[in-house]
Amino acid sequence: MVTNEQSTPDQWRAAFAEVHEAWTQFSTSVAAVAVAGPASAAEVAVGLRAMIYDWEKARIDWLAAALREGPWPSR
Repeated sequence: MVTNEQSTPDQWRAAFAEVHEAWTQFSTSVAAVAVAGPASAAEVAVGLRAMIYDWEKARIDWLAAALREGPWPSR
């Protein structure tokens, strides 16, 4: 969606919602691993979650900027 010059803000929002749902499921799974252990798996899962969270924040910033700027300019 990000690189498709034919995409629309409505498609961006729909894709955002899909990825957000996946993020929610992943984050919930990490919490379950942290509770259930083993500790080594929990440490790795929490570290991975932190990295993906940083990516998620960048994606949110991109969507906000894209919605402000609108669709791709005509070329």
